[in-house]
Amino acid sequence: MPTATEIPATSTRAPARVTPLLRTPLPIFGPKSSSRRLAKSRSLPDTTSAPRPPRKPATPYLKVTDITGAQWCEIQWLFTRTYTRSRLALELLGCAVNERAEAAMATGTAVHAKIELELHQPVVVERSTFEDDLALRVLRVLFSVGELLVHGITREMPVRGLVTHEATGTKVWVVGIIDEIERRDNPDTGEVELVLVDHKTRATASLPPRDAPGPALAVTQLGMYRRLLSGMLAGEWSPPTVLTALARGRPFAATRPLSRSVIDYIAASRTMSALCPGFDDAVAPGAAGAGVSLYDVAGWTHVALQLIFGPPLRISPRVEISYVYAGRRGSRSRKVTRLGTLAYDVDEAAVAAQLQATLDVAFGTRRARGVEDIEEAGRRCAECEFSPICAFRHARETALVNQQMAAARERQERARNMCGLVLPHG
Repeated sequence: MPTATEIPATSTRAPARVTPLLRTPLPIFGPKSSSRRLAKSRSLPDTTSAPRPPRKPATPYLKVTDITGAQWCEIQWLFTRTYTRSRLALELLGCAVNERAEAAMATGTAVHAKIELELHQPVVVERSTFEDDLALRVLRVLFSVGELLVHGITREMPVRGLVTHEATGTKVWVVGIIDEIERRDNPDTGEVELVLVDHKTRATASLPPRDAPGPALAVTQLGMYRRLLSGMLAGEWSPPTVLTALARGRPFAATRPLSRSVIDYIAASRTMSALCPGFDDAVAPGAAGAGVSLYDVAGWTHVALQLIFGPPLRISPRVEISYVYAGRRGSRSRKVTRLGTLAYDVDEAAVAAQLQATLDVAFGTRRARGVEDIEEAGRRCAECEFSPICAFRHARETALVNQQMAAARERQERARNMCGLVLPHG
């Protein structure tokens, strides 16, 4: 565990005693060392005493991007989940924000928003209670289903599902948002299937190599989305289970009537009217409409998913990565240009293995590992904000220097033997 170290706010020196963090990985579930807590103490968390058992929620959760983050570099991901990437947290650790990566993320977010607006416009709904918020989050799934039926395509559909960590038997919720789902006719089978698409923003106006690390991460991401979506369409998780997961430990009243503004928004939806029998009577003004609750909305969504998109509808194992280019940084017109699409077959075994590897690190059942390939590690470490305090990186650099020195001594010894010269050692 890391030793507590006071770091001045203006310090740029890497704290030498932070590196033992990676020798004893921290479970990421439980209270985080958030930037707000760091701001109060203006120092790193005190871990000199025996660690307390983590206060775990009823069911921990991960994002799909956590899994791909660990696939990129487990150590970087562990640092991010433990300390966050806020400017204050990085400053206290003796690190700095990667401004180039921040700009790229901001561009990607803006591009995603533009692509979503091509299909539908956002709607603002007044919410009065926590139950209203949960209901609207559930309805995002159902409205995506309706959009898929009407237009054959939907974007930004939330998915979630329960997975099990094999080493501990612990259940974990995994959540994510699918960039795009399309209904297509398979020319080989003649059947309708769902195809998952992920949008990626490129810094250059060209497609990446098929074997580059970026596409491999996107395929893992889409493979997890496919797994979660399959479970949702099969009705594997009941409405109470889903609502408990969405609430994340906060109490809620599933049978409490929703606010009138939310009910009016639901009532105006042609999707609900078409997909849910008896819906129109339930949301009509008066006593019946006043009784629409969060549990009603969750139940309608659960039934509609199974009736419309449940088995035998097939989710294609072939996923697509759509690349777009938004121009050079600093240009005024950030016009989105579609570069093309790369298609890949999902390796379900590889996706499952990456999921378990991430959960192993998350629960602390094994140590986090860095990038083993020296050439690839050099590129990733150069972009990593935590590289100044990464024990793995420093150890690899030391080993590489020792390797180079040993090779130099060996060459020197060979030259001495060949020429019969006596050369100084060292």
